[in-house]
Amino acid sequence: AKLMEGLGIASPVTKGAAGGNQNTYQTQLARQLAEFLPKPLEYHGGVMTLVDVYCLYNRARSSTELVAPDDLVAACKLCESLRLGVRLTTLSSSSAKDGRLPVMELDSFRGAARDRRLLKAAEDAGGAGIAAEDMVRGTYLPVGRAVELLKASEAAGVLCRDEAPGGAVRFFPNWFATRF
Repeated sequence: AKLMEGLGIASPVTKGAAGGNQNTYQTQLARQLAEFLPKPLEYHGGVMTLVDVYCLYNRARSSTELVAPDDLVAACKLCESLRLGVRLTTLSSSSAKDGRLPVMELDSFRGAARDRRLLKAAEDAGGAGIAAEDMVRGTYLPVGRAVELLKASEAAGVLCRDEAPGGAVRFFPNWFATRF
């Protein structure tokens, strides 16, 4: 209920308003999704499954015509090429039939923006570093996605990891790459 407050869509895109042109409709839908999604994506740690996006978006449209799953997928695929700040991507998932789970993600959780965010979190943790479990606390970010984000920043040379004998893994600022 807390998430739904203020998420109503005042003027939903419809096929009729797009003049019946499928490409125009999907482009307008992509733009509206990009305006709608940042708040719920932030609330969910920067990433939401496509099924959750579908349900939340259609619920926010209230009593107007619902968006068909195929139209939503097509609109989500357009978001990246239109540079709208969100993108459709996939995560590894043992529960998905093909091992890949489609999700919508904020661009701020990718590349250099992701690295800056995680470097700041690691610096703010002082000498304790950060673990995937620290990242998910207070969010709906899946632990597996937090691990992927940390490993991506490690691969970029921004973070380095410490694996303790008990199996605990923590990430720290890579001072060799960031200070020298």
